Amino acid sequence: MLTGCSAGFLNVPKIKGSHMAMQTGLYAGEAAASAILQGGEDDQKAGREVTEYQTTVDESWVVDELRAVRNYHPSFKQGLLPGLAYSGLSAFVLKGKEPWTF
Repeated sequence: MLTGCSAGFLNVPKIKGSHMAMQTGLYAGEAAASAILQGGEDDQKAGREVTEYQTTVDESWVVDELRAVRNYHPSFKQGLLPGLAYSGLSAFVLKGKEPWTF
């Protein structure tokens, strides 16, 4: 499981990643512990995939927060001024609810 900074959980405008890193690490630990406790001694379950982590992260506040800022970093590939203009528009007018992704 990839968690925290290695998975790219960073809110670029707020430069806030430690909260998301800790929360996704918590989710990963809970999913791993749950899989180990449910696994038992059965060899067939030894290689099973832990999907609980992905489901938990998708339903959490982490994904909601990242979805709202998903276009900030890519918008700066067009240059500083277009990136600033788009970021301001996204933050104050569109509120991160634009239907496209760069």
